[in-house]
Amino acid sequence: MSQIAKTYASRGLNVVLVSVDEPEDQTRLTKIASDLGFVPPTWVAMQPLSAFKWAIDQKWKGNIPITLLYDVQGKRRFFWDGPVETAELVPVIEDFLAGKPVQGEKHFELSAGITDPH
Repeated sequence: MSQIAKTYASRGLNVVLVSVDEPEDQTRLTKIASDLGFVPPTWVAMQPLSAFKWAIDQKWKGNIPITLLYDVQGKRRFFWDGPVETAELVPVIEDFLAGKPVQGEKHFELSAGITDPH
């Protein structure tokens, strides 16, 4: 994701990290994000997380990571519910930045008993 941030920053795409870790871990998380090449801000969701999850998507079960694409008006344009690869992000981002209509969701379902999709 840090490479996506670097590649598209000059075209107006801002990547913001939001953590659901404990608020007291924010300093540590900011350092980790910086070490990975992300530019601040880095946010930590406030407790209780149920309110945060509800605000993001009422159907979101709370699994992480998720990736969201918002337009400048704050309207969500795409929701990836689970780990997403650069190859899947790039076409959506390119279409979005080209002004094409982008609206969608991608849900990554795991089989029962499977905890790692890779």
